[in-house]
Amino acid sequence: MPTFLRRLVAVLPVTALVIGGSVLVHADPAEAFGFNRAVSRSCGDNWVSSSGDLTNGQAVTSHYSGSCNDKLVAGLNHGGAVKWTTSPSVRGTARHAASGLGDTTGRHKGCPSCAVTLS
Repeated sequence: MPTFLRRLVAVLPVTALVIGGSVLVHADPAEAFGFNRAVSRSCGDNWVSSSGDLTNGQAVTSHYSGSCNDKLVAGLNHGGAVKWTTSPSVRGTARHAASGLGDTTGRHKGCPSCAVTLS
């Protein structure tokens, strides 16, 4: 096989990987609303869910299992800031609904001072 042809055959797979990789890097991010799931904590699990679009959306955090005894928190970005709603009671459901959202990401906390989980 001539040298030119061998080099071409060797370069083609690498070129395909580079082009394929650049397509993955430049892909549009997926909408976050709807990444609903159970989130584990050391004392149990919470269920986080979100739905909607930029016009209207909601985030919900609820007790799923275990012995956690905290008020739950849900929030959304609207009006240029994240605004939160805390559940009225321990293990209660926190539901935050809003319109005119800044993004499509629900925010959840297993307690008022806990780290944020996104949905």
